[in-house]
Amino acid sequence: MKNLSRYTGFAILLFGLFYLVGCGPTTTAPKGWLPTVSAAQHESYGGWVTLKYHTGDSEWETHGELIAIDRSQIFILTGQGLTNISLDSITYMKLTTVQLSGEVGVDRYRQIMYPMKPLDELRAHARFPQGLPEGIDMQSLRSKKKRSALSQTKYLSP
Repeated sequence: MKNLSRYTGFAILLFGLFYLVGCGPTTTAPKGWLPTVSAAQHESYGGWVTLKYHTGDSEWETHGELIAIDRSQIFILTGQGLTNISLDSITYMKLTTVQLSGEVGVDRYRQIMYPMKPLDELRAHARFPQGLPEGIDMQSLRSKKKRSALSQTKYLSP
């Protein structure tokens, strides 16, 4: 019986290490793009999405900030600009956001995946959760700067 509890403890420890090293939540967001917990409470950017979709016989993948989801399409701000994709063509989507509940000062990220969760759950994490505002100039949308770029900004004293 003593050996059984030793092996059980070892298995639990091994599983915990395996989870922390390889199976824990990962993100496809560029390093420094996701905000800290304290910054997330004051900024109004959408979460980071990885999206797979099909057109004809081809499957495509894109990454960027979730801008809005309306009845028929999703809007993502990529490195090439604003992209809209038909909801009917989406095969997979992973959204990464900051998890605001938990320990203060500890950055934790939450992932929501479609089709495991409905698109309505992802909509709440868009820059514009109610949809694109009427009359918005799509060309005026700018991506946020990475935290590392912001921290390297030099301020000159007056």
